[in-house]
Parts: sequence; C-alpha cells; structure tokens
Amino acid sequence: MNLTTAAQKAVLQIVSKPRKWGGDQDYMVFNEWLTEMIQWMNIADQCGPPTRHSSSRGAHILTSVDLTRTNTVASFLEGEALRWYRNDVQRVPDGFSDNPDPLAYRWTFMQVVNSLYQRFIHEASISQISDRFYGVTYSKAKGVKSMFSELK
Repeated sequence: MNLTTAAQKAVLQIVSKPRKWGGDQDYMVFNEWLTEMIQWMNIADQCGPPTRHSSSRGAHILTSVDLTRTNTVASFLEGEALRWYRNDVQRVPDGFSDNPDPLAYRWTFMQVVNSLYQRFIHEASISQISDRFYGVTYSKAKGVKSMFSELK
C-alpha cells in the first residue's frame, strides 16, 4: 500500500459520509445531498472523466472511475430513491439483441444524477426556491451580508 492510498483511507475514516437521500422533493435538500456526496467522492478519489476512447472497440467506453461513482451513489440512497436506483439503474436487460455489448447498458454518474433530479424534483420545489428568493428583502440595518445569508 503506498502512502497516498494509506493517507486517503485515513482521511476517509475521519470525514463523515454524506447522509442518505430518500427522494425528498425539496430541491435544496437534493442539492445539499448531491454537494456532500460529490465532495466525499472527491476525497475518495472517485473523480475523472466518464468515458475514454478504446482503440480496440473503436468507440468511447465508460471508465472504471465512472462505474465506481455510479455504483457508489446507491450507498447514499434510501427509501423510494434507492428503489428507483435498483429498478432502473441496476436493472438487468431482458436481452442483448439490440446491442451485444453489456457496457452499452451501463449508466454514467451524470445520467444517474440527472435522472434522480427528473424523477424526484418537481416544479413545485423550484417554485419554493423562487418564493424564497423574492421573499428576501434588503435591510439597511442588517446590510448586504445578511441579505446574502438569507438567500442561502
């Protein structure tokens, strides 16, 4: 084991894991969960490009780091969101008649995140953000920093 890997494992034991997300329809909750998960994945060195070109296949293929990221998402899901992940992302294809390459049926990390957003975050949640934005007012006594804090 090299020093980098040992140090990385030590840091991962100290840093708290992101909380699990169960499909809460609130955009802010989703965004906080996603930010925490991506930060944890960066510390875990699960970053890099989703695809690379394979000369033997003559096409772009998923990278191992993206496959790891995609699989790691399930560790931070629960409830309805985890059921969706298992039913849609981990679904075994009925057959390979359309494309014999099994990697063609794998989801990228970005496809998973985008699909979670599409499935669980609704326009009503986005409307709540707009309402919060328009509800913030500037107060000379509190200043700009206070107004900025309210926007968060």
